[in-house]
Amino acid sequence: MLKIVPENASELYASQGLFCITDFVPKNLESQSHQIGICNTDMTIEISWESPNVWGKNIEAYRVLWDHSSNTVPENGDIIVGNIHSSPNLSEGNQHYVHIRVKDDQGHWGNNAAHLGPFCIKYPDVESPKGLQVTSAQNNTIELEWYHMDAVFNVYRSYSADGFYIKCDPSELTDSKFTDTRIIENKRYWYKISAINNQGEESFLSDPVSAMCNISTGDIKLKCDDPHQMQIAGSTAIFKILVNTGGSLDDQITMVADGLGENMTISFTPKILSQTTIVSLFIDISDQQPAEHYDFNVTAISDNDTSRLPLFLDITNPPSENTVISAYANPDSVQLSETVHIYGNIRPPQKNVSVWVYIKHESDENPFIYQTTSNEDANFNIQYLPSKTGKYMAYASLDNHQTLNASQSLEIQFTVLRGSARLSCMVSKEKELTNQGLQVSLTGKLYPAFKDQVIGLEK
Repeated sequence: MLKIVPENASELYASQGLFCITDFVPKNLESQSHQIGICNTDMTIEISWESPNVWGKNIEAYRVLWDHSSNTVPENGDIIVGNIHSSPNLSEGNQHYVHIRVKDDQGHWGNNAAHLGPFCIKYPDVESPKGLQVTSAQNNTIELEWYHMDAVFNVYRSYSADGFYIKCDPSELTDSKFTDTRIIENKRYWYKISAINNQGEESFLSDPVSAMCNISTGDIKLKCDDPHQMQIAGSTAIFKILVNTGGSLDDQITMVADGLGENMTISFTPKILSQTTIVSLFIDISDQQPAEHYDFNVTAISDNDTSRLPLFLDITNPPSENTVISAYANPDSVQLSETVHIYGNIRPPQKNVSVWVYIKHESDENPFIYQTTSNEDANFNIQYLPSKTGKYMAYASLDNHQTLNASQSLEIQFTVLRGSARLSCMVSKEKELTNQGLQVSLTGKLYPAFKDQVIGLEK
């Protein structure tokens, strides 16, 4: 910045801002993640710089702009305070430039800007792996599998869906499966995977999956068909849990729960048992309980065995004139030949009202619509058999009945994987040919129904 002020009048300039020509720009602008002119598959570019010396004045802010021109002076763009910046995800191309403009503590923007580029972003020539699923989560171990492809694989783990993913050890796996034994009890983990081709290019990360270990050290098994539930503050949530002991035990089993809010009272019926039983967990929720989502655990404890089951409770506090509806999918990942249990409840309770469940595959324009009715407990459920693999979205909606304000649940997602195929074959027609033996016609069916598949026959 070049400042023209009367001689010995810097204080006057500072107070009145006389005759200002601003030409200072950031110094030593560089990237720590990318080299100029060298293609990189990372779509985010990290840059840093040093502040200019503006005649002893302070820098108030910088304006940062990414575009495809080499000498733009930003009139808009991100305004930041520090000397480090990460670009947004950039498109594929070799003409990415960054421009940074200075603003001093008198409110003056520089007339010029510092420029850096061109940077090259190249999308990797390898697809992201498909079909990632959790195949087991118990005994301090989480097991993953995915569709195999001609590549090696890296697995990344995070403590939240949108958190920072760290590469797991070992890396560059040749098999399409992974076992994570570095598991902390009662903690949810999120996973993504990538593929690396023969040229060493790594794909973008896959969509995430998550799991929490169901710790089990013996024969006790816990199961809840509806592990998610929504309730209003001031009501009672009831979870039905099958405690399978594998037969009668010499010692007794005690049921406990942890991870719920302070304003909740917990009770089990029965609390102590010695053989396979359905146990009811009652959670009395205070009317002062704030709206919140709880991941909690139910544990069955005996002298020689422990088993833990993760459950989920959503507390909602709608206005008194509103009705809310929830929707959940169990499990959230199935093979094509398996059904998905879609269920939920209505609060405040509304019995025998119509519920519409909308299910849409990622390739379809319009959803399938299923109508059902809430039961005496104001719950609903359907069994859905998917017709094709991929991702599905679903939600539930209430009938616009006179006693209800029409309401819609949050969207849920589930994934359908191909799994293994089965082929049936039978003789449909026989014809004896003169001097040529027997002509046999065979019919069969491939399930799931995959078109244009090559079927081999052996005599």
